[in-house]
Amino acid sequence: YGVVFETPAALIETILGIKSKNNQFLFKHYINFIIFFISLIFFYRLLNNRFDNWKLSLLGVAMIFLSPRIFANSFYNNKDIIFLSFFIFSLYYAFHFIDKSTKKNIVLSSLFCALAIDIRLVGVICPVILFIIYFFVELKKKEKIKNILKILITYSLFLFAFITIFWPYLWSNPIMNFYEAFVQMSNYPHDVYNLFNGEYKSSKNLPVYYIPIWIIFTIPILYIILFFIGTFFIIKSFLEKKNNIKDLLIFLILFSVIIAVIFLKSTFYNGWRQLYFLYPLIIYLSILATLNLFNIFKNNSKLFLIFIFLISFFNTSYWMIKNHPHQYVYFNFLAGENFNEKFEMDYWGLSYKKNIEFLLDYQKVGKINLFNLSDIKLYYPLLGFNNNDRNRINVVESPEQADYFMTNYYYINPNRVNSFSTEKLKILNEIKVDGISINTLFRK
Repeated sequence: YGVVFETPAALIETILGIKSKNNQFLFKHYINFIIFFISLIFFYRLLNNRFDNWKLSLLGVAMIFLSPRIFANSFYNNKDIIFLSFFIFSLYYAFHFIDKSTKKNIVLSSLFCALAIDIRLVGVICPVILFIIYFFVELKKKEKIKNILKILITYSLFLFAFITIFWPYLWSNPIMNFYEAFVQMSNYPHDVYNLFNGEYKSSKNLPVYYIPIWIIFTIPILYIILFFIGTFFIIKSFLEKKNNIKDLLIFLILFSVIIAVIFLKSTFYNGWRQLYFLYPLIIYLSILATLNLFNIFKNNSKLFLIFIFLISFFNTSYWMIKNHPHQYVYFNFLAGENFNEKFEMDYWGLSYKKNIEFLLDYQKVGKINLFNLSDIKLYYPLLGFNNNDRNRINVVESPEQADYFMTNYYYINPNRVNSFSTEKLKILNEIKVDGISINTLFRK
């Protein structure tokens, strides 16, 4: 992995003298969310660049913000959400490069594409598709091939330089190390089991529909419908040879990535979080659909469409507030009932914090002997507490040593499921989402 985010964050943390682990966690929460928030501003400007409509642009920002899983991850996910944010930056400056290939736009576009690549290698898809589109569009304009190649070569040199400068791993051997990193990341060697459609499947051998199912089941329904409508309008424009260059860039990146991960048999685990960076593209197509629908519908129909949006936003907002801070386990109704038995829920153990707080309050003094029933390491959730509270929690190695038991029902090894009976234990507290327990605290 590149260190574009982690190194500056660690540097600021050191300069500010943040020593305690819980404050380091809180500090990282702030930085993570601030970068995500800035990316939403850029997403607004990106949409406004294309649609020249502040209302539609603001609507697109609202759709990303009112996406439960994305919202929750924006505070702590320093891989997928940070990459999503920098991918938005790279797309924004790619649009400017399409508008006018000035030296300034070449430098800025290559810089932010490089930063995105240095966070996650799949970011290379943006300049690759951008180059292809730019070449054929300029060729169609009767521009000389010599001039086109001059601009693309200049862009490539800046891109390569920026990628190398901001990724220390490449300094010793830029080309070979980049190749090795690309090979490894295209099929990451991490073999765990995923709970998918009620069965545990190896992350190295997932069905082709794994990603589409996860995406469709974890996004608000209205956004999904609009995405498919937007895809229809893009294809229609392409067949009629009326396609917008920027729309084509977004469309090709989105579907190239999906095809590539299927072809390369990329490793996925914990849902579709490794592809969260595609979410702004999905929302982009949803906004394109909204624009076309507004152009087709008459006044009364437009009011009805606005009403649908308001209902969707209200419903999603209410759910997010009601289930705060556990929006990361959001499923829409397409997932069906008992979705906790079909799909992974709290795969990062975030729900432990609330139940540990409850336990510390329940037993106010003395050591607390706690046994963890799931495969999550309690070491990480405990780092979010101050030293006194953290030292009171004694994570024991066997059930016989424990006074309390806790689980978030997450297993990377299916043989561990229900390996310990909780029938003789008393439930002290449950954290529930949509009536389903995502974390349970027991005592003997």
